[in-house]
Amino acid sequence: MSLRNSCHGPQKNTEMELELKHLYYENPEVSTVVENARDHQVVNVVRALGFIVLLVVFFHRIAAYGVDTNGQSTAQMAVAVGPQYDTTHVYVSAGDFDAFVNSFIATFGGTASRRAVANITPVSSSTEMQAVLTPVGNLSIFAFQTPIPFPFGEERTGNLVTDMNRAIQGARAAGAEVIVEPFKDPIGMDAIIQWPGGVKMQLYRHFKPSTNVPLAAVPDSRVYVSKDQADNFVRCFNAFANG
Repeated sequence: MSLRNSCHGPQKNTEMELELKHLYYENPEVSTVVENARDHQVVNVVRALGFIVLLVVFFHRIAAYGVDTNGQSTAQMAVAVGPQYDTTHVYVSAGDFDAFVNSFIATFGGTASRRAVANITPVSSSTEMQAVLTPVGNLSIFAFQTPIPFPFGEERTGNLVTDMNRAIQGARAAGAEVIVEPFKDPIGMDAIIQWPGGVKMQLYRHFKPSTNVPLAAVPDSRVYVSKDQADNFVRCFNAFANG
């Protein structure tokens, strides 16, 4: 039995029509009533009611999955964790490391993690690194012991995500470029993306979940872009961040 509207002759199946047909044959209680009806008018009524039921099921599935106005699923976009897991990236020389950390904590409070040396890029490199956690924002501090491979050093922030693949897919769909594809570091996965106007940010995921204390205040992240790209940056970033 076809659900095609025959008032204007044969028409090309649309994706929704194919979905409705699929749903129709998934609901035997609807098709059985229609096929067993003898009276032509009853058949038409039952067909109409069955079609309404299928529409309800169809749109319920869409609503359950969640689709935003840009066509991206909210399930796909919901990868953020929280501002207490986002850090401002700071690059310093090894000789300035202690002085910078001590002065920052003296100003804003907080604590510093244990300092470590590791390769945090997808190519051979070495950096001394430390996290500073304060009530008003967190820092990731790096002092490279080798030349800094491009584009590292140009990203402004690092943002924790729950699913790297979905985050990358959502960023691309929103208009970002992936300039460093996801790669493994000693404790998780990293990637670097770039927004219109040249704004770069790191996305990262830890293999072992972190438990940072919520911030007392969420800091601003200032972004400088050209006049030509300002509107484009805002539109793309809001699409990605559900802003």
